[in-house]
Amino acid sequence: MNTSPVFDWLANEITTRTGLDALKSRGTLRIALQNGGLEPRTLTKDQAAVVINRLLAHELKLRGHADAASMCMRIEAALRVMLFGKVGPDSAETTFARLGRK
Repeated sequence: MNTSPVFDWLANEITTRTGLDALKSRGTLRIALQNGGLEPRTLTKDQAAVVINRLLAHELKLRGHADAASMCMRIEAALRVMLFGKVGPDSAETTFARLGRK
């Protein structure tokens, strides 16, 4: 399954900061996204910030991380300075414009 660069970065941050293995980190993040009605392949930076602030701490607490709230604050601060490429499919207009240039 394809995932957005934001999802990949966030899952890696969770792994690094919590000590969870990569599979558990990605699964935890997927659950948080599902609870928020979001998809890993289209996750944007703004959406990730909301997930971190509102959903991720709860999921980390369920997995035994007592300092989940402060950890999420640090992750969110790191997210703010990150730059990511465009996420998600092009609009129909953008796709046709690109095809018309060839």
